Amino acid sequence: MKPWPRMYPDTFNFHFHNMLPAMGRKATYLCFEVEGRDQDLVYKGVFQNEVCQGAPGHAELCFLDWFCDTFVSPNVSYHVTWYISWSPCFECAKVVERFLNENRNVSLRVATARLYLCDQDDEQGLRDLCAAGAELDVMSPEDFKYCWDQFVYNQEMPFKYWKNVRRCYYDMKRMLKEVLWYEFPQLPQPSPLTLLPSSGLSAASGARLPHTSSLYPSGPVCQGAPGHAELCFLDWFCDTFVSPNVSYHVTWYISWSPCFECAKVVERFLNENRNVSLRVATARLYLCDQDDEQGLRDLCAAGAELDVMSPEDFKYCWDQFVYNQEMPFKYWKNVRRCYYDMKRMLKEVLWGLPRGLRRIYEFDLQKKDCLQVI
Repeated sequence: MKPWPRMYPDTFNFHFHNMLPAMGRKATYLCFEVEGRDQDLVYKGVFQNEVCQGAPGHAELCFLDWFCDTFVSPNVSYHVTWYISWSPCFECAKVVERFLNENRNVSLRVATARLYLCDQDDEQGLRDLCAAGAELDVMSPEDFKYCWDQFVYNQEMPFKYWKNVRRCYYDMKRMLKEVLWYEFPQLPQPSPLTLLPSSGLSAASGARLPHTSSLYPSGPVCQGAPGHAELCFLDWFCDTFVSPNVSYHVTWYISWSPCFECAKVVERFLNENRNVSLRVATARLYLCDQDDEQGLRDLCAAGAELDVMSPEDFKYCWDQFVYNQEMPFKYWKNVRRCYYDMKRMLKEVLWGLPRGLRRIYEFDLQKKDCLQVI
């Protein structure tokens, strides 16, 4: 069974239309891209619901069947992107979840045109997919145009956006957020420590959970011994959220990326608690030696999403975690340039490039500027 190279325009316009309700659209179409270690496009194509391994199969299962037969090396990292007309049902989500847990060298992003939510099991399936490390999103108008260009026999005709496509996109995105951010009952909060206005973030990590927002400073006593902010958070989290049957999504905004020792503890926590997904947005990269770099790669392998804090993230933290006295956030000089430099540096670390083959950047904490070192 091989994927199609492209689909016909009428098929795309009918099945990927992001309206709800979507009458008569019972088939699922899956456009995919597979990228290799150097982010080179290895393969792309289209799957539809069809006979898979001798039995009718959903498009997601047909892709996994083909992928496992085609890409067999466990030593190569692959990034897979799906543009799919319906989000996976509960049964498919469980199969994909198991595949991701068994193949830590594969990362998956799923952008869906519509959400398939027949019952609560389907919602739980999407949360479980996130817990396994998959990135779930809704297809934007720009995504539809991209698929038209890449996966449709369009005869060089321009893509015509459907009526209300952007409004439907925002509605669908809000629905997905509500599904992934499961409504929890009101829970007791930890004693909050909020930063006073200053020129930047102190050594603290902000953790966002439904109904809880707090800051954890670096260096307090944690379980009887001085602990880094990450360990203090885990100590509090394990005491507060005890249900293994509920999925949690945790976001950290952190001034320094985790050191090697903290990364190993967080990695072990994520492997032991598959119902917890973690996104870490860091202001700066803590890279004293190669162990710290390996720690970040191990964190990603455990399913954590690592990123660099953007200028918009700094403003968000200023609004949510700082006693700002309603003063507007003032962006630092060169903040966006430093963001792009740091993001490139993180990408090089996660892709495991040797230090001699990449540019290393040191962060000048006093000037809030980036100095390039060859």
